[in-house]
Amino acid sequence: MLSSDKNVETITQLGEVLKHYLGLQKEYVKLDVMDKVVRLLTAAALAIVFFLLVIAVMLFVSLAVAHWLSAYMALPLAYLVVAVFHVLVLLLVFVKRKPWIERPLARFLADVLQADVARGKDELQSELQADSRRATTLWNSVFVKREDMTRGDYIASIVSNSVTVIDLFLLFRKLKRGYGSFLGRRKRR
Repeated sequence: MLSSDKNVETITQLGEVLKHYLGLQKEYVKLDVMDKVVRLLTAAALAIVFFLLVIAVMLFVSLAVAHWLSAYMALPLAYLVVAVFHVLVLLLVFVKRKPWIERPLARFLADVLQADVARGKDELQSELQADSRRATTLWNSVFVKREDMTRGDYIASIVSNSVTVIDLFLLFRKLKRGYGSFLGRRKRR
């Protein structure tokens, strides 16, 4: 039993919808990855600038404290007291690194990596859902048994539609191999 023209057209539409759906999925992933990379790079740049500013402020405050202490003790001893204070602060930060540094950083990275893109992503998501519904409708119109069909007609329909899909796939593959250079790819030998 040969497939009807309507089934061939429906299967062709299904192939086009699936191709469009996969293209949208690819764009969705690209957009998501690009957004996350930009967020991470921006956060890293801000952290570096903030860190450099804090170091500069701490340097000048340390020099000012050392000069203030030099009124009460020798200048080298004042610098030593400031250095010991910095070592104690460094030890405190090292001991408290998990609650002060690691956990907030892990929380920030998790938020960035799980966040949605504000614009563009919603439209793409709705288009993906529409394509998914359309593909489901087309699939059901070709392969789901209708009430007016007998069991033999249903099995014959599935077999003939499957053969049509395989034929379309093989035709597409043959055309792609033969004329791949027109599609932007080199011909395999």
